[in-house]
Amino acid sequence: MTLKYKIFLFSLFIFCIPTHVISQCNSLIINAGSDQVICVGQSVQIGGNPVINNSLLNSSVSYYWSPSANISSVSASNPTVYPNSTTKYYLNVQQTDSLGVVCNAIDSVTITVNPLPSVTLSNFSSVCIDAGSFALSGGSPTGGIYSGNGVVGNSFIPSTSGVGAHSISYTYTDNNGCSSSISKNLFVNPLPTATLIPNPSSGVLCPPPCNSSTSWSKCGFQAGDILNMSMMFMANNSSSTSYTIDWDNSQPSDSNLNTLTYYGSNYTIPGYYNLELYMIDTNSGCSNTLSQNLFWGTNPGGTISNPGSTTLECAPKTYGFPVSFLDNNGNPNAAGTMYTVSYNDGSADSVFYHPSPATSLTTATIYKTWYNSSCGFNAYNSSQNSFDIQMVSSNDCGISFSAIAPIVLSTEPDAQVSYSRDTIGCYGQTIFNFSDSSKNGYVTSFINPNYSCDSVNAVNWEIDPPNGYSLIYGSLGLNPPIYGFPSTYGSDSISLIFNEPGNYSVKFFTANQCGQSSTVDSIKHEICIDSIAHSEFVVDQNKGCFPLNVQAINTSKSLNSCDPEFLWDVNFLSSICNSSGSWSFDGVSTSSSIDAGFIFNNSGFYEISLKAINDCDTAIFLDTVKVQSAPNAIINPIVNYCDSVVLSPSAVFDS
Repeated sequence: MTLKYKIFLFSLFIFCIPTHVISQCNSLIINAGSDQVICVGQSVQIGGNPVINNSLLNSSVSYYWSPSANISSVSASNPTVYPNSTTKYYLNVQQTDSLGVVCNAIDSVTITVNPLPSVTLSNFSSVCIDAGSFALSGGSPTGGIYSGNGVVGNSFIPSTSGVGAHSISYTYTDNNGCSSSISKNLFVNPLPTATLIPNPSSGVLCPPPCNSSTSWSKCGFQAGDILNMSMMFMANNSSSTSYTIDWDNSQPSDSNLNTLTYYGSNYTIPGYYNLELYMIDTNSGCSNTLSQNLFWGTNPGGTISNPGSTTLECAPKTYGFPVSFLDNNGNPNAAGTMYTVSYNDGSADSVFYHPSPATSLTTATIYKTWYNSSCGFNAYNSSQNSFDIQMVSSNDCGISFSAIAPIVLSTEPDAQVSYSRDTIGCYGQTIFNFSDSSKNGYVTSFINPNYSCDSVNAVNWEIDPPNGYSLIYGSLGLNPPIYGFPSTYGSDSISLIFNEPGNYSVKFFTANQCGQSSTVDSIKHEICIDSIAHSEFVVDQNKGCFPLNVQAINTSKSLNSCDPEFLWDVNFLSSICNSSGSWSFDGVSTSSSIDAGFIFNNSGFYEISLKAINDCDTAIFLDTVKVQSAPNAIINPIVNYCDSVVLSPSAVFDS
């Protein structure tokens, strides 16, 4: 019994082993990843995500990738590969279960490797530092991108890069996304430079610090003088640099010069000159010009003359000032002499320069208009209440100054009036107050040795018509007032009341002594005076059957008031037929119309009212309209009869 049992168990074990081995490989799924494309020199990671799917419990796995060249690790699950050509990689995964049974699975992935494009770049020509921006070229195939110091948008800017050798790269990307680059140097050459130094024996002054921005000068000139100008230059340029001096005096230029050697030229006409040292490096082609200003002469002349009648005049006033541009010897100032004309009224300075040739400007006239009084301004020579004009002539040997003062101007007054109410009032009731709010003119006068100013104006008032009012405050003054005689002046403010309805005007005058005569300005204020309000109207019919259209014509005397206001209304009085009335305006008129139309829709008695309103009071006028219904009649019933009969019918009617 025991023996049979053991044999049965052994047979069962033998039977189960092959069944277990067959089923374990179904639990292993591997993934070598998707095929990819790269460029030569690039790397890529292979293997899926995840690489395997192992559902067998208590099992282990190992990886092996082939070929083994150009791979980071043959035993990693996701190695990095960097093939030089298209390569197919195989992944072999070995699974071992807890009983030692092994199962293998294989998958593959292809990495396609595209070649890099062939890129060339021509040599760059050297450029000078002052060259403008230019487009880079020479890269092949075309369509690539340039980069490097000084490169902006495939263009090269020498001033940005600076002097020296600069590596410029050209990168081209083909349709596969593969890129190649190549670099070449681009040389930026400096400009030749130098320093000019005057010969002390020439007597030319170069104020310290002596440099090209400092003007040279030789001050002092008499007729027949000659300036023997001499100078040299210092430079540290290449030996291939040549030099030329242009003396700016119509004499031939000096060429093929050497450093630290004095060269000279003679000048017979004083003035401004621009000396130029032209330098060119014959190897690089880079050139530069060094300019130096030279002035030979004396300080300039310049005189403004008084045109006369510049005091006690009335603004606005325009003057023409004669100006001379000659020096003390009667010669024109040197070309380039600067003139600055200024004024003490706050207006901007005027700056201009002597033209070339100098003889083209000897005299001129400067015009200036003043629009305001000179009161409150002080001239350059301390003249009070005065304008002035000043001119400074300047060159490298000094200045000269000329000016005119005093220029004394008055201004006219600008009449303005302020008032306490509008232009409409009621007769015998409304008080009108007016006061002077003018912009006073300024009057200048001369009290030796000074000019003085005041802003007191002569004023007066004029009422038109000259009657129908009462002055309750102030005085009107004479018409016109006489400036300087206060007894002829009116008061600064007046108050008055108008006793009669009508239209009036209040005119204000203000005057002063502007210039050589009295000047007057005025302003007028119109006033309308109302009478007591009056209201009245007539209707085209005051009774009728509804719907009844009634037209009311306004005949009020207040129609002639200054600014009347009218207000129409209707009041329902009574009716034996209705408890309330019904009416409306006719659609053409409103409650504020001059005339009005009404439509009455129910019977009854209605009261039409018209209010007339003005600045004096309010008046009301009333009229009554009777609105009737059509009569209503009913015959009493008649009894039927046979044969003949005498009837006496009766009726009921309502009117």
